[in-house]
Amino acid sequence: MSGKGGRRDWAESVVGSPITISDPIARPSTLAGSASRWLRWEVPAAILAFATAVRLLGLDKSLWLDEASSYLQATAPDFVAAARAYDHPPLYYALLRTGLHATRSFPILRLFSVGCGVGAVAVFCFFFGARQRVAGWYAGLLLAASPAFVLNSQELRQYALLSLEFALALWFAWRLVQDSRSTRALIGLASVLALAACTHLVTSFFVAALGCVTLWQQRREPLDRLGRVALCFVPAALLLWFFKSRFLTQTVMDPALWWMPPVDAELLRYVFNEITGWTSIMWVADASDGLLPGMATGVLAVSTLAAALVVWTAWGHRSASSAHALLAMALLYCGLVITYALAVVPIVWPRIMLPGMLPFMLGLGLGVATNPRARQRAAAGAAAVLLAMTMMVPWVSGLAWEPLEPLRAVSDALRRNSKPADLLVLIDGADWALEPYWPEYKERRRVLKVGLAEPVEQTLAALRAARARRPPGSAFVLLYRSDLFSEPRQDVLDEIMSSISSGGMPVEKRWEKSAYHIVRFHGP
Repeated sequence: MSGKGGRRDWAESVVGSPITISDPIARPSTLAGSASRWLRWEVPAAILAFATAVRLLGLDKSLWLDEASSYLQATAPDFVAAARAYDHPPLYYALLRTGLHATRSFPILRLFSVGCGVGAVAVFCFFFGARQRVAGWYAGLLLAASPAFVLNSQELRQYALLSLEFALALWFAWRLVQDSRSTRALIGLASVLALAACTHLVTSFFVAALGCVTLWQQRREPLDRLGRVALCFVPAALLLWFFKSRFLTQTVMDPALWWMPPVDAELLRYVFNEITGWTSIMWVADASDGLLPGMATGVLAVSTLAAALVVWTAWGHRSASSAHALLAMALLYCGLVITYALAVVPIVWPRIMLPGMLPFMLGLGLGVATNPRARQRAAAGAAAVLLAMTMMVPWVSGLAWEPLEPLRAVSDALRRNSKPADLLVLIDGADWALEPYWPEYKERRRVLKVGLAEPVEQTLAALRAARARRPPGSAFVLLYRSDLFSEPRQDVLDEIMSSISSGGMPVEKRWEKSAYHIVRFHGP
């Protein structure tokens, strides 16, 4: 098939019908065609300004545990050894380590994630080019207002970088299938997928979904061109194999110690509510009910109708074959993750499922913008904007600024509730909570780190020895996190606390917030 035929096939199956003078995308009557020339830059500029503003709100909030793990990885004395002993590829942590040489300010370091998040929105805003610019605006606005993506853009974690890499991969794949001879698209796709493979192992599911959809759309191309496209996915696949099988040593999780819940209908409902932003809409409904009883039902009803209108407008017409292809990729990605979770180890969680929302949003925007009915298109566009703004209400109100675990508060509380002579007993990785905001605790306090997976007799012997050497008037101060305990680990923790109490040291709960607890044992 000629290059022209290949481009026509892509236009029919992934972008919609070929763009001709009769194509609804190219008609002056469409929203894209009727948009004033000045809107071509002002609208995406406004979306990018909005995306930047919401990602900067509350950027100085405390780190939480996952961010602390990023900090520990980046500051490890032996970076390579620490990277190998982790369960994620090391690209982001190498970048963070470089940033830490310039500044120790966590809000400033988070600006990298902010930039990646805004960069992904920019890719979406200009994704479809001039003829379908409104489709990109819809997708960009939804991405800018998605609470889950905003949260990723505020953290010392790799997920904002991963979203940018996936957005770019979609962009290059889009152009590659339009013209399979494009060397730039070939190199670009191979490069960003390789970077994504160095960022997170979940890239394996994204590569599989993107590869299947891309190659299917090019199935009528000559075999040599199809082979060139297939080669784009090989570097990422090799890197994923290397990290999974050769470099990383903690990628096989023991289900007995793995904190993620098993996959069931309740978990899936929670995950999809989170990644679609429906959780935020339900929050708005509950808040409205507090202002006017019965209003929650109205808010949920209007939101449900608005969502149904947007979905029907996007995927309910014949010219939506392009949007259907993007929807198929989103469903394929989610299906692969869920299948792996059922067959191997539970990994279904909002952050892992979130990449599937990228092609979903693109398909939604493209489907709405290419609907041939002008009134339905306009109504669905207004509904999409309404839903996007509603999703942002909890975030802008300030409630979303609170971290999941306030490590700054944990460090401050432990400083206040312990004395220099006291022994800090840090249970199962609780020291991670102290490293970012109180790294000198090892010099200011005596410390005993306890792993609940260790033999309990060994732990109790260490505690008895520490109690025998305890200076007069000193205390044992325990810091532990309650939500990570399986039943066997909880039994070990209870035995440790009982052993300390039996030595004549009464217990006093001093501080509790989120999942963190500070308990002080004092006395003779």
